[in-house]
Amino acid sequence: MKILALRLENLASLPGPLELDFTAAPLAEAGLFAITGPTGAGKSTLLDALCLALYGNTPRLRQAPGQNAPLPDIGEDTIGTSDPRTLLRRGTASGYAEVDFLGRDGRRYRARWFVRRARKRADGKLQSVEQSLRDLETDQLLTTQKREFDRLLVERLGLNFDQFTRAVLLAQSEFAAFLTADDNTRSDLLERLTGTAEYSEISKAAYRRASTAKRAVEALQTRLADDVPANADARAELERTTRESQQALNALADKRQALTRQVEIATEAARLTATLEETRRAQARARTEHAEAITALEHADAALARAHTNRETATPALNQARKQALTLARVDEQLREQQDAQRKQQRLVATLTDDFHKAQRTQHAHQRELEAWRATLKTLLGEAPHLDHARRATREALDHAANRQLALETLAHRWQTLTQAERAHQRLSAQSKQAQTQREQLLNAGKTARQQLDVRQRHFDSVSAFVERARAVRSDSVITLRAALQEGEPCPVCGGLEHPFRHHPPATPEAAQLAAQEADEAQQLQEAQQALDTAREHRDRLYSQYSAVDAALKQHTLELEHTRQQRDAADQALTAHSLYDELANVEIDKRDTWLQTQHQASDTTRKRHEQTLTQLAEAEDALAPLEKALHDDALALARLETEKNSAEQQLTTFDAQLPPLHAQRDACQQQLASLLGDHASPDAWQQALDTQVTKAQRARDTASDQQHAAAQTALQLDERANTAAERLTQLQNDQAQLEREKGPPASGAAAELPPRLEALEAEQRALTPRLAEAQQARDEAAHALRDDERKRERQQAGQAELDAARAEYRRWGQISELIGSADGKAFRRIAQAYNLEQLLEHANAHLAGLSRRYRLVRGGSELGLLVEDLDMADERRSVHSLSGGETFLVSLALALGLASMASGELVIESLFIDEGFGSLDPQSLALAMDALDGLQALGRRVGVISHVQEMHERIPVQIQIEPLGNGTSQARLVSV
Repeated sequence: MKILALRLENLASLPGPLELDFTAAPLAEAGLFAITGPTGAGKSTLLDALCLALYGNTPRLRQAPGQNAPLPDIGEDTIGTSDPRTLLRRGTASGYAEVDFLGRDGRRYRARWFVRRARKRADGKLQSVEQSLRDLETDQLLTTQKREFDRLLVERLGLNFDQFTRAVLLAQSEFAAFLTADDNTRSDLLERLTGTAEYSEISKAAYRRASTAKRAVEALQTRLADDVPANADARAELERTTRESQQALNALADKRQALTRQVEIATEAARLTATLEETRRAQARARTEHAEAITALEHADAALARAHTNRETATPALNQARKQALTLARVDEQLREQQDAQRKQQRLVATLTDDFHKAQRTQHAHQRELEAWRATLKTLLGEAPHLDHARRATREALDHAANRQLALETLAHRWQTLTQAERAHQRLSAQSKQAQTQREQLLNAGKTARQQLDVRQRHFDSVSAFVERARAVRSDSVITLRAALQEGEPCPVCGGLEHPFRHHPPATPEAAQLAAQEADEAQQLQEAQQALDTAREHRDRLYSQYSAVDAALKQHTLELEHTRQQRDAADQALTAHSLYDELANVEIDKRDTWLQTQHQASDTTRKRHEQTLTQLAEAEDALAPLEKALHDDALALARLETEKNSAEQQLTTFDAQLPPLHAQRDACQQQLASLLGDHASPDAWQQALDTQVTKAQRARDTASDQQHAAAQTALQLDERANTAAERLTQLQNDQAQLEREKGPPASGAAAELPPRLEALEAEQRALTPRLAEAQQARDEAAHALRDDERKRERQQAGQAELDAARAEYRRWGQISELIGSADGKAFRRIAQAYNLEQLLEHANAHLAGLSRRYRLVRGGSELGLLVEDLDMADERRSVHSLSGGETFLVSLALALGLASMASGELVIESLFIDEGFGSLDPQSLALAMDALDGLQALGRRVGVISHVQEMHERIPVQIQIEPLGNGTSQARLVSV
């Protein structure tokens, strides 16, 4: 990661625009540079701009109170003290910070932070901050969205805000506090500097998990104690009650089942009796339908026999009609073919006639076109005996016209060159004369100004000498002696050590007169000085004007000579041209018109000859194809005439063959009509006979199917009646068996079936409530038994869950004992101790270059720090025993060590240190500078903010922040 450039405008005391390019000289060659300036000038604003462009915040603003401490803005609006928009200069409408950096992927990016007021007015309301990220390699805008910017910036840069302020921006003030703090304060500082807050969360999480696991064990124990199953005696009583209630229920159920069976038998017997009577009535109807079907079948057989006889009788006449129909069809086919041939031949004759006429028209058109081209060619040839002679003569004339046109263009160009050179020479001559006149005037004015300057100088010298003499006369006066008095030193007049009238002398007339005289002398001296300065400025201004005019005159002389040479060369080139004699005969003011007229005439002649060549080529190209086309037309006409005559003869033959065929067709039609009678055709006669037979066969099949169906129905009814009788007998037997099992049957039971059914149903209704009571008793006993079973299962499952919860509690309890605490302190201290060890390792590596005497070690407490004095036999003592300079060196080493930790595997090539070095003695300062030079040698560009003059003298490249007053500063990049 490397910072390439920083730009800002209207931030805090820096109005800008300001650009610091670290890739250009002198910053590019300077590995170490200083940011200098008085206190409050705006040095840290540069680092604020760096953080604003990258992260939209600054380390200083993050420590501000925020919303609870609002600041007044425009009108009634307020803004929080931690809002980065407070950095926008008062009285400005917008401001920005922009940073170019080299990302972790080796590509260049630009991050921009921009804030503005509404309507671009200084009294407008503050608008939301705009941030953008651009890829400079492809000039592609990556994002303008806040969330996307935060994500992409960290990905491309490789550092978040906290890491950036630890690895790139170092503030040793925190490390001085870190060095001398107690364990609790050091813990807070170490958490903020090294980012160990997650270890506190882990410690709290471990404590919460252990507490949760403990509460889970206690809850399971409570739940199991409230859900105890029955003991052995109660369990046996439950089982006995369940068995007895089940037995009583089974007995009542058997009785109900027997009653239900008796009701079912009685109901089914009544249904079967009715079914048997209905089946016997249906048997009688089926026998009648079967007899009728046999009669209908006999009638259908007789009708089928008659239909077959009629078809056999009509067969001979039908066959003769078919033969006559075939003859008629053959004659019709011949007649149709002859008619088609006749129509086809007629179309052929018409087509050939039309083609013959078209060929004649085409031949006439070709003949007219050929005659026209021959007339055109004759006109083009003129007096030339042949086409080649005419083409050659025209091409020679075209070449002559083209050459003359080119020569005229060259002549016009040379004439224009000469004309322009002559005009330039005349213009420069006039300017040179004007410059000579102006130089002479300035020379005379300069002499006059010099004389005036000498007069003003003599006057100033005279006034100055007079004032000096007057002051010399008063040098031994009381006022001079009083002004020379010093506190604590004796008066040269009275010897006293107290000087009460030194600053407030008593008022005297002599003192007032002396003050008025001194004011008058000062006024005269100032007026003389102003007159001298005015004369000198007038003399210098005239000298500057004279120098400029003299230089312009010299330049005009050179240009005049150059244009003269150009004019002579152009005149020689024009005279040497082949057409110059023609141009020389034309008046000078009419030469441009003559050249234009000659060029147009030459261009017209050239185009005319080009057109003649084109027409000759077109005529030559058109004649040969036309002659060939006329020959082809004659051949085509002869062929078409022959084909037309042949087709007309064939058509006459077809016309003679048609009448005999018409007569033969009429005779065949009359014979066929006499054979068919009322029938339309032999096929229709045959179809009528076949239809009669088919209808008779279908009627016979229908009668046969009806007879067969009636027989099947009778058989099915017989089988159904037998089945119903057998089932009825079986039901009567079953009923008798149930009666015997229940008791001796009453006399006439079979005859009193409906009354018996009513008694069974009444007995069944009386049994229903007793059965419900037994069912309820059995269900209650079974429910109590099942409830006890569930309690036993829950106890077993709960015990397993309790064992698992106890194991989980033991595991998290051990973890909590190691690292858990309600405030997160336990594991945080462990992690901070480890990070402190790492920090001390990196810090001692830097401290070895800053001071070989000391080394930092842990000791005294868990997060305690001691300093090991290597010059005193590795004696360990408190860090509070270090001097101010030693404390700064150790703090600097801690800051550099944290930067090494924060960067990790990322290569960081830029480092900014915001800390004064004023507490160091010259030797310690030299060690600190050597350490910073060492960072430069490791590839880092280091920028320091310091007020120490010795550092300014050792660092040649400086960014100097100079206050201009009214809260405004300017930045200058200097290389001492």
